[in-house]
Amino acid sequence: MRTQRMKTGILSVLFFLVLVFSAAPAAADTLTLPADLKAVEAEAFYGDTSIDSVILPEGVVSIGAKAFADSSLSEITLPSTVTAIAEDAFDSCSLKTVKAASGSYAYGWMRDRGWIAEYRALLVGEQRFIKFNNIADLDAGYSLSDKEQRNVGDVRNFTAELKNIAGLRGETIRVTQKINLSAFDVQSAITNTFADTRDQDTSIFFIATHGNSDGDGDLMMAFTGELRNRAQVEAYRDNRFLSFAALASWLKASVKGRVIVILESCGAGSSIYEDTPNSKGLVTQRNKLEKAAAEKFVQKAVSAFRKADPGVLLSPEAADEIAPNSTGDLRLPKFYVLAAAQHHEDSWGWETQEEESSFNFFTKWLIEGMGVKGDSPADTTGDNSLSLKELYTYVKKYDNYPFNYQGITYYQHVQAYPQDSTANLLKLK
Repeated sequence: MRTQRMKTGILSVLFFLVLVFSAAPAAADTLTLPADLKAVEAEAFYGDTSIDSVILPEGVVSIGAKAFADSSLSEITLPSTVTAIAEDAFDSCSLKTVKAASGSYAYGWMRDRGWIAEYRALLVGEQRFIKFNNIADLDAGYSLSDKEQRNVGDVRNFTAELKNIAGLRGETIRVTQKINLSAFDVQSAITNTFADTRDQDTSIFFIATHGNSDGDGDLMMAFTGELRNRAQVEAYRDNRFLSFAALASWLKASVKGRVIVILESCGAGSSIYEDTPNSKGLVTQRNKLEKAAAEKFVQKAVSAFRKADPGVLLSPEAADEIAPNSTGDLRLPKFYVLAAAQHHEDSWGWETQEEESSFNFFTKWLIEGMGVKGDSPADTTGDNSLSLKELYTYVKKYDNYPFNYQGITYYQHVQAYPQDSTANLLKLK
């Protein structure tokens, strides 16, 4: 049999093999094929239920028809020399982990078929929001928030936390940081960061900025011109908002696969419209009217993303880690949204003149919950993976965390969509 001919000449079962692509030793049942091997013949391991992990040496150029089909193969390491793989080479096998050099033919072939996922993150922070004393009259004065550090500190802190996080199969998360983007620049950053994503990928979009809590739910983006240029200030006044609907449409259009959206924003310079007594012990009429408006600040973001959500259809190969032993294709939500506060609520934080010691509370609590492998309070299932529900549940316990300002106590309330999603999104290193 061809299977027997191929197995004749296998050098050995290596108990502790250092892989080309990993510093960790291979499992005891890893098979390393002969160093002079040039091709894996058709049906070489067809139906073989004794194999788990295989390393193909550099020099192999082709993998034949049904070479590993219907086998128990779980992990394979492919060399950069491979230039041809039969379309049915891995049909109905148990493959979960593929190791291949990025940019190689094997990497692209396996990625096209859902066996290799990529994880990317775009983190946006803003510290150059213009505060107008009178939005209609620029001569009434304005100031630039460039000394405020919370939003930039959040990007720094969340980037550090992502070093503790990986894709579901241990993939490294590729992080891009952007500071002080205009609304237009956000669209460009999304397009560039998430180019070439695939349906099996998971991406993170994190933004920390001011929010328009007086309006219908908008992000207030950075001023990128010069303060001495009146025309630029006027242009910013008229184009400073980024709507959640626009953001959702950009992510939908430019990012394939699932997207974790984290919104850290507040209503800069606005009141918090809750049933909290004012300094005279009364609830203002405006307070009542705003509360009666009912739409909550971040729920508008959730609404926008829900309306834009087309869902993601995953192949059985790509879906296996999310739903083990699933058969057929699997459709999942595209967007997984965590947001810091309700409509007409500010998202509070700790402000200093130093980025290193400034943060928003929501991001601080989120990072605290994520933690590290073996010490993640949000990981209530103990599987070293994190779902949206786990993250939301952890941060939500701070809904009653008080922030005292000018003698009044305020709160913020985390929001999530879909709130009860238990699908694993990320893994702890």
